[in-house]
Amino acid sequence: MNDVINIYRLYMLIARHWFENRRLYILFLSAIIVLLSGWFIFFLLVGNPFLFSHNNQLIIYFMGLFISGCLSAAFLIRDFSNKPQKINYLLLPAAAFEKLTCILFYGVFLFFIAYTVIFYATDFFALKMANSTIAGLMTSNSRDALQWRQQFGITQPLNPASMVNVFSPGAGSFIFSPGDNIELFTAFFPLQSAFILGSIYFRKNSLFKTIVALLGCFLLFFIINGKILMPLFPRSSQIFGTFTVLRTFDGDGTERIYSLPSWIGQTAGFLVTYLITPVLWLATYYRLKENEI
Repeated sequence: MNDVINIYRLYMLIARHWFENRRLYILFLSAIIVLLSGWFIFFLLVGNPFLFSHNNQLIIYFMGLFISGCLSAAFLIRDFSNKPQKINYLLLPAAAFEKLTCILFYGVFLFFIAYTVIFYATDFFALKMANSTIAGLMTSNSRDALQWRQQFGITQPLNPASMVNVFSPGAGSFIFSPGDNIELFTAFFPLQSAFILGSIYFRKNSLFKTIVALLGCFLLFFIINGKILMPLFPRSSQIFGTFTVLRTFDGDGTERIYSLPSWIGQTAGFLVTYLITPVLWLATYYRLKENEI
């Protein structure tokens, strides 16, 4: 099978994949709905009006995105779990590039859209219920309403909670600092792509093996950085800017900063941020080709 993409053949492959896995996808999306709804219902039961801040909404969104995205990627290609299904999948009259496109269409494109739509739908109804309840408690003079306002120290009218824009570069104060949501997006897609590659590379228990492999890579990075690179520099040195800026102190406490040209840091940051995902997709493609051979 040549690697020239055929639109009709790709369409048939995508339709076949949906026909064989539609129940699993519907069940998985239903589980996401239950998970997100459960979090918002918990917030409603607690009764704290400040739990629906933009910060907490972002935390729920990204926690669910990372967990569900990695799980869906790990089980995306179930045909590689045993030999008969694997042989049947590899014998499909479709090019490796078309199979990869089908995988990315469902695992990356449709999943991301579906998850975001589900989040905003559940968030909308949760905020509507929360604002309605809070408005009633703010205007009521009942004993329960007075105790509720006293419990949370509410002395002034509260503004209605609003939905967060997860794509905004400066979406309020997030886990670390404003704008980190964009950095988390650039971290999610490489991580999800690693689990897609792991689902093809490892025949059994791909989820756990991929987690172990990723943890091993992170451990190796910290060992190289902490035990090999950092001992080469003076004590109390700090590295910033994608390993392009070094700050150190002389014996008399004078601060010194050594920096490589800015274009090196910008290029390294761009490569790390935007090229890891395509590289992992390319590795997935060659893994498919290798299995076909």
